[in-house]
Amino acid sequence: MVAVIEGGHLALRRCTQRLKRLYRKAKLAAGGELKAVFTPWDETLRLLDGIAQEDVHIVAVVVDKRGVSQEPTDPEGWYRAAVARACWHCASCWPSLHIILDKRYTQPILQRELEKAIRTKLAPLDTKWIPIEQLDSTSEPGLQLADFVAWAIARKYERGECAYYDRIRAKIVVEEVIKAT
Repeated sequence: MVAVIEGGHLALRRCTQRLKRLYRKAKLAAGGELKAVFTPWDETLRLLDGIAQEDVHIVAVVVDKRGVSQEPTDPEGWYRAAVARACWHCASCWPSLHIILDKRYTQPILQRELEKAIRTKLAPLDTKWIPIEQLDSTSEPGLQLADFVAWAIARKYERGECAYYDRIRAKIVVEEVIKAT
């Protein structure tokens, strides 16, 4: 599951301010990271409602692993494909783009493979050079916001639980399910 939040500077700043208020409530030190799974449900709903009030757009790519009988030799390939597909959707809608990804990998070779997968997927769009950064989510609140959104969407697909998803549904402009192979 990959989720992207796209929006103007002011809308994203207001979303980030909501997240920072949650930090204070949780008595989380600067540089800490909030996770939806460990956040009280009412606070998570409040944050998702706040995101839904802003002029933002959400792009989601879900990898459907049902029916896969054997793990692939490179399960990270699923993640790279989902991220590349999400970036493609974003670049198709907003060609003037700056991609900020969660720094999932500490190994430079894996970081380069992810960027290569994205650039390969974007190549047919003939967009101008799109900067791609991989940052630690503890230092980038926007990534934590995207994690909350991804978690809400994942609950729908993994558990059939739509209470969180319904809060942000109107902001989802792309929701693609790709079959894992």
